[in-house]
Amino acid sequence: MAPTLPDVAQALKDTGFLSQEQLGAYFGITRDALPPERWFLWYRGALWDARRFNKGSHRRHAELRAEVYCRLWPAIQSWTTHWTADDAFRPDALLTIEQRGGTIALEVDTGSESADDWRDKLARYHTAPEGCRMLVAAEGKSVRLANLARLLAQESPVPWLVIPWNSIQADMDWPWHEAAVHVPAPPVGLPHGRETRYVLDQCPIPAAEALEGLAQQRFLKRAVERVHGQDIVYLMRH
Repeated sequence: MAPTLPDVAQALKDTGFLSQEQLGAYFGITRDALPPERWFLWYRGALWDARRFNKGSHRRHAELRAEVYCRLWPAIQSWTTHWTADDAFRPDALLTIEQRGGTIALEVDTGSESADDWRDKLARYHTAPEGCRMLVAAEGKSVRLANLARLLAQESPVPWLVIPWNSIQADMDWPWHEAAVHVPAPPVGLPHGRETRYVLDQCPIPAAEALEGLAQQRFLKRAVERVHGQDIVYLMRH
């Protein structure tokens, strides 16, 4: 039997979403028993944080992130999903787990992201906090998970673990795989975050233009150069 979480409001602040099924399974309550909070929004059989609603987009992604939160809750020491527009590193959540040490970046994979989408995501992990590891809660058939694991084994700059979302438990083993590329610790006295610059045809271009081109597959990554405090990503036209 799943443990009962004590506070719907805190869980909703942390995740932004709780399905009707999650409310029953992890909180033991129904919609009628919800506390009267003005920022609670009920929409299509789920509870949303109205401040992060965004017209109910990416529902399955939000549901899986909330599911990971609820399943790991007994062991979670910290959890955040709040980033600024200037943050290059924006996983689906950043958390710490009792007796596991270090920071864990959660990535929820619903099976809709392409290999290039994942390569773009992995490029951001060069700015991850020192000692960070990546937990991928994946949905899909075994072939999808195997292909994703193969990509991470070749290109992830941080230790990683791909696991079906419904296998995640607070007391599970964490068989981390080693990073494909060693990322040295930042020099003492410098912040962990690193700036990412993009260069196309020997000319710097804005990050937004670069990321849009990568997402649309108009650009490909040719090389990544790590220099003092920043990563320079050299692009080529597809």
